[in-house]
Amino acid sequence: MPTMGIIERADNILWYSSIEISRYMTLVKYAISFAQNIRDGRLDEIGHVPFLQHEQKTDALENHVMLVKTKSFLAKKDEIILHFCLDYTESELRKDLAIQLLELFIEKFLDKVKIKAKFLEKLEDKNDEFTSTCDDTFQEVMTTNQLMAEVETGLQLDTQDTKEKKMNLLFAAVSVQGVPISAKFYEDMASHFRLSVSDKEEANSVLENLISAQLSTLCYESVVQGTSCTHMCLKFTDLLSFTERQLTVNFFPVNDTGRKILQQDDFSFIIMNEGDPDLARTFQMSVSPLFSQTGLFKERFSGNVSRYSAVKLLLDGFPKTLRS
Repeated sequence: MPTMGIIERADNILWYSSIEISRYMTLVKYAISFAQNIRDGRLDEIGHVPFLQHEQKTDALENHVMLVKTKSFLAKKDEIILHFCLDYTESELRKDLAIQLLELFIEKFLDKVKIKAKFLEKLEDKNDEFTSTCDDTFQEVMTTNQLMAEVETGLQLDTQDTKEKKMNLLFAAVSVQGVPISAKFYEDMASHFRLSVSDKEEANSVLENLISAQLSTLCYESVVQGTSCTHMCLKFTDLLSFTERQLTVNFFPVNDTGRKILQQDDFSFIIMNEGDPDLARTFQMSVSPLFSQTGLFKERFSGNVSRYSAVKLLLDGFPKTLRS
């Protein structure tokens, strides 16, 4: 069954429908923090594969998607930002229906809860009432979900996509235990991020360190929470062309292309890309042998980052564009 939760700003979890989603929402907090570095950055979804259920390891690994919808409210001089989350397994729900359910929850929630000045202060005094309201709203939406499932025929038109697929590589990094060991930009992204550094070369260096550190931490912390982050999607408005762009960040194990999840001591391969998201997996499988040939990833990380200087040369040789 889908689960839901609400986060205020980037770090304050107000409500959740289950203990499991409360752990997964830790990913959302890190991802929101990363998205806020991008001008007009908006977190859209996070893909992950839980390997712990009720604090016990599970062999039933399923692809989960966490949808995130952000709403901001002006209350006198204050701005209240709420992030509404819905987590579901891809085997139980189509994305378009999941979006409808999340939007329905938000609509019903806002009918019952008035976001006014001192909303958060009042929430501390009436937390039980707020929780009860959210629980009731969630049950209403889940009833709607059951009705939708009963009338859903599951008929999907099998349309063949004959268009050429293309993916632009924007950034790549290798990390381990939350520590970035090498990173590379393939496009100048400095103008799209909130940086107060005037020198261009310094800005690119600062941005490279910032992105690699934040994404490495998100990747590692997801595993700590019992789930392996596979991707996240963000949208932002390109202020140079005034067009909406979508970025996808993918997380893969360096050592094993066939494995579905990352483990705490794994070296992770992180790529930020734009275009067809399915090509990220193709790209990862094509470069994985190159990582193996270095012989650097057979042993456990000892803490000596300088040992992996050759990885930078490997990243430098990657193509900026992939087509199929």
